[in-house]
Amino acid sequence: MTYDRSLPVAPAGPASVPGRATGSVVDGRDGAHGDNGRDHGHRRSDPTRLDRTARRAAGALLVLLLLVVALIVFWPGPPDPGGQSALASYLRHPERHGLPRWVTFDLVQNLANVAMFVPLGLLGSLALRRHNYLVVVYAAAASGLIEFVQLVLLPHRVSSLQDVLANTVGASLGLLLAVPALLRRRRRRRLYALGRLRAVDSPRRAARAARL
Repeated sequence: MTYDRSLPVAPAGPASVPGRATGSVVDGRDGAHGDNGRDHGHRRSDPTRLDRTARRAAGALLVLLLLVVALIVFWPGPPDPGGQSALASYLRHPERHGLPRWVTFDLVQNLANVAMFVPLGLLGSLALRRHNYLVVVYAAAASGLIEFVQLVLLPHRVSSLQDVLANTVGASLGLLLAVPALLRRRRRRRLYALGRLRAVDSPRRAARAARL
């Protein structure tokens, strides 16, 4: 059998391997893997999960702190009455101890009431998902309830509206301490939402441009 040498012979192409994906299939797989990778990346960098974890941790600490505060304020008698009497006697004449005359027992007691509600305001504002300022309202209501219970059910405790004011001031200070963390949380969520919108909107723009 003879061959016509004048006819060109096509070079042999690469042999196709059974089961090997074509270029389009590979591209499709790569695209799928890329999308999955992006989805996993979004899940890993999703700030809502981080914020949810932080809120739960703050809520757990808040519950523990509330139990401690409840034990203090609902105790039948004043906590450590001997220590309070000694402190009141010490501050009856503060100038004798090198202290200013305005450093009185009432001032120290009010500052203690303020300090007791500072961590409550801090943790409460971090535990709330939104409307964090409401922690001050909740703290004022809780303080009013405490004073009412002391007035009605605890005759050996002294209830005072001044304590409500001091507790509210403490919760407000706690909210102020939480402001930087709350601003960072809001900024992360906005940036994440903006990135998601851009990722969704870009393919639509490309499709519209292809139809032009």
